[in-house]
Amino acid sequence: MNARFLLRTNALVVVRLVPTAAAGVILAVTAATTQLPAVARGFAIALLLISVLVAFLPKRNDVRTHGSVTAAIIAVAASGQGRTGPAFAIGACIFAVLVIVCLRAPLVAARLRAAEPSEGGATRAAPSPTPRKGALAILALVTVAVTGLLVFTLPRLSAIAERQVQRLAGNGPSDDDQVGFSEHIRVGTLRHVLQSNRVVMRVDGEPVEYLRGAVLDRYELRVWSSTQSSNLVIVPAATPEEQSTTRIELSRAALTGRTPEPRWFLPDDACNLHTPSGRVALDPLGALHPDPPNISREIAFARPNHGSCTAALPLPALPNPNDLGVSAKIRSDLAKIAREWTRGTNSRQEALDAIVRELSRYPYSLDDRSEGRVDPVLEFLQSRHGGHCELFASAMALLARTIQIPTRLAVGYRVDEVNPITGMSVVRDRNAHTWVEAWVDGRWQSFDPTPISEVHATTRPTRWDDVGEALSFGWDRSIGFLANISLARAGIFFGVIAGALIFLRRFLQRRATTTRRLTAASRPLPAFETLATALARAGWERTPSEPLERFARRVDAAGEPWSKDVADVLTRYAELRYGGIGEERSVVQRLDELARKVAPA
Repeated sequence: MNARFLLRTNALVVVRLVPTAAAGVILAVTAATTQLPAVARGFAIALLLISVLVAFLPKRNDVRTHGSVTAAIIAVAASGQGRTGPAFAIGACIFAVLVIVCLRAPLVAARLRAAEPSEGGATRAAPSPTPRKGALAILALVTVAVTGLLVFTLPRLSAIAERQVQRLAGNGPSDDDQVGFSEHIRVGTLRHVLQSNRVVMRVDGEPVEYLRGAVLDRYELRVWSSTQSSNLVIVPAATPEEQSTTRIELSRAALTGRTPEPRWFLPDDACNLHTPSGRVALDPLGALHPDPPNISREIAFARPNHGSCTAALPLPALPNPNDLGVSAKIRSDLAKIAREWTRGTNSRQEALDAIVRELSRYPYSLDDRSEGRVDPVLEFLQSRHGGHCELFASAMALLARTIQIPTRLAVGYRVDEVNPITGMSVVRDRNAHTWVEAWVDGRWQSFDPTPISEVHATTRPTRWDDVGEALSFGWDRSIGFLANISLARAGIFFGVIAGALIFLRRFLQRRATTTRRLTAASRPLPAFETLATALARAGWERTPSEPLERFARRVDAAGEPWSKDVADVLTRYAELRYGGIGEERSVVQRLDELARKVAPA
């Protein structure tokens, strides 16, 4: 098989696909031997598809070659996001050589075409194409710059794009936003998060009301902290997903915020957990953490009131001295308020209900009017200027401790929004919430002293919230599809796309060739136009709507010396043009002869 034959069969199309195929092999080997991030894999697959499309769709050959090669180069860069080894380095070197060969292919093809003999046996004059060194240099520089940029920023590109979609819809985060909660929370810092509309997670399935992410048991110097956060144990979370009733999906936009520590947000009675790794890390206070961290954005679970729990989590630890701790500086003032509010109660439950009832008289507010000279909880209770959920929950927990009721502070989210477009529950930064867990009747029970009716009045979603969340959800799902698609399916998908493009290209080429032939056939032969002009000068002009056969009969009856010969050639020309009968060369020759005979020069 010689070079000329390859050129005639569009071998350049194959050459354009060589970098794409090589990039696909590198991606497959890298994903099989290293832990390639899902976003990087999805981005690489998308670029491979773009490379295939660019190899077929543009009209110019140089655009096809350079465009497909550039997309393949960036796909290789995306494949190198994991901990690559010698296999990736060797593959990248081979890929670089293939890229150079493919960029030289159009020049070689032009020279081979120039060397082909013409119909007369002579060799065509070579057009002396010269490689555009400047264009290739610019292409190389741009490729290196883009590749370097993607190496450091690709894992965040998807989430940043989603954040911009939310920002355009009026849901953009502020500079102080953070997602998740650390083991040390200063009273008052949550106020900034409560003013952000950014979506942090979505809940699909059975509705939930409270999602707990951290449990804190010590309060000192205005800071709540956990004394058990380092005592993590690994528990199984491999219950079959079909036994789950609810699935929580973290937003990609949320993962670009300042996340102090990775953790799951779940109801306190969640069971039948299912995670991709099949395990979670649990601290003694009942807070859950991913294991290993950041391996997935999704977790599924069930609730005890919907079917049986085949795999329940261990109960939180029993009360310890920290659950009764109150600073000596504020204990006496808090104890006085607690005794006054709980006077006449006969049980812990009644005392806690009384505290909740008294706190309900305080207004809810996000304004920070603290003077900073006294403890914010004590100032909130004594000055009665209102406050947000941190102050309500902290006040109840500390008041209960002064009357010997063990309490802890639960931090997480309160779910109260359902997007009418997607049908999923939406959790935003502004849904961050704190409440109290108290030891009553031999178990930990939840109490929420914050006046929820006022919270709802200040956080009701708008139409822009719903639209922005729907756009964000659609972006998340589209990126997730590319990120989670298997390499085998991706190969089949690309094969089908490439085959369809080849078929479409061949079909369009054949259709264009047929159209050119039909167009050429629809125009009269120049020799016939010459004869028609000669007949018109002789007084025998054909009308525009007159069929050739009728015109031939009219000329035959003219009685001129050339009448019968002209009528005969007109009939032969009609058979050739409309029936494909006869030889074009002999008909053209006869038309020219009779044209000179009808109108001699």
